Amino acid sequence: MNNGKASGQITVMMEPTMQLRYQEYKKRKELWDEIMGDFEKIVKLDGQHELETMVLWNLESYSSVAESISAQDAIIGDLAICDGTIDNNLQKFYILSNLPKSDKWKMFKTSLELSGKADSVTKIITHLQ
Repeated sequence: MNNGKASGQITVMMEPTMQLRYQEYKKRKELWDEIMGDFEKIVKLDGQHELETMVLWNLESYSSVAESISAQDAIIGDLAICDGTIDNNLQKFYILSNLPKSDKWKMFKTSLELSGKADSVTKIITHLQ
């Protein structure tokens, strides 16, 4: 198969706006490299977006602890798809730093930390419920 036909077969499956983006590439290797480069950029941007979402996550935005933890787990899963990771220490940090800011919650957080009950994500979640 010649380069023009291969490139045409690749682009014909794309939406028209995407076809315009890649129409200048006539050699299949150049076209494929450009598509992969764009894909890598998108994955990186998605990863940054997921990380920002994780930073902004907070308990008050959800109707229950289970729903909020499920949302956080979904963010962590999406981040993993983008080759990003949130280790347990960072997840604990995000949970504890994004609790409501009332005095009651500040006391809860302090008591968890001082009692050693904040040493794992599972323990924190257990005490939140």
